[in-house]
Amino acid sequence: MPKPFFIALLITLPCALLLAQATSPAPTPPTTMPPVPKVAALPPAAEQAMAAIEDPADNPEVVAQLNDRSAIVRKCLKQLSPAHQEIIDLVYYYEKSIAEISEIIRAPQNTVKTRMFYARKKMTGLLNAEGIDRVWS
Repeated sequence: MPKPFFIALLITLPCALLLAQATSPAPTPPTTMPPVPKVAALPPAAEQAMAAIEDPADNPEVVAQLNDRSAIVRKCLKQLSPAHQEIIDLVYYYEKSIAEISEIIRAPQNTVKTRMFYARKKMTGLLNAEGIDRVWS
């Protein structure tokens, strides 16, 4: 049971904060923006060096390929049985261990392992039929 001091503190502290906010004047925004400092131009050699650095972000073509691959994987997952879909979700999306999955679905650990084996085998066949050898590459 909480002590009376803490109860009183929990009640009075928020009230005091609200009262302080209500009585303090609102800050006025500045009417003009501060001047932007001027930046010196880079020498041409530095600009060339910066242009030579590869952008780590994916280009539009790579993004489109990844989106297509994701759509194919989702399509193949929908073709699995509900038990296999559940196992794949728990292992790969929720990152659960075999023991945790066993408790969640109320099945022995060996059953979970067997379902994982057959789910992976079926997914491999479906993905190969769609022309994908590996999902993670």
